[in-house]
Amino acid sequence: RLERTVAIKFLPRVVAEDDEERERFEIEAKAAAALNHSNIATIHAIEEYQDEFFIVMEYIEGRMLKDEVDKAALEIDAAVDIAIQTAEGLQKAHAKGIVQGLSNRPSNYGRLYMCH
Repeated sequence: RLERTVAIKFLPRVVAEDDEERERFEIEAKAAAALNHSNIATIHAIEEYQDEFFIVMEYIEGRMLKDEVDKAALEIDAAVDIAIQTAEGLQKAHAKGIVQGLSNRPSNYGRLYMCH
C-alpha cells in the first residue's frame, strides 16, 4: 500500500514450526527494527501469511558481496571499506544491546551488499 520496493526474508519452515525458534525470530526482528543506521537495513514489519513467517525490510540495491568475491579477490581498499562498514553496523547493534549470534556467520556475509 505504501508503493515502495521492499525485501522479504522468510523464516525457514522447519524453524517456523518450532514455537521457541519462532519466538526468538520475532524478538530478534523487533530488536533489529529498533535500529537506525546506514549500514543496517531498516525492518518495516514482521508478518505471517498462510503459516509462513517473514520480515519485510528495506530493499537495498547493490551487488552481493559473495558474488563479487567469487569473481575475484577484492582490492585491499575495498576489503577494508567493507570491514569498516560491517564493524560500524555491528557496533550500533551492540550499543543497543543486540548481539549477533548464529546469524553472524561467514555465510551471511554473502548477504552484504556493495552499495556506492
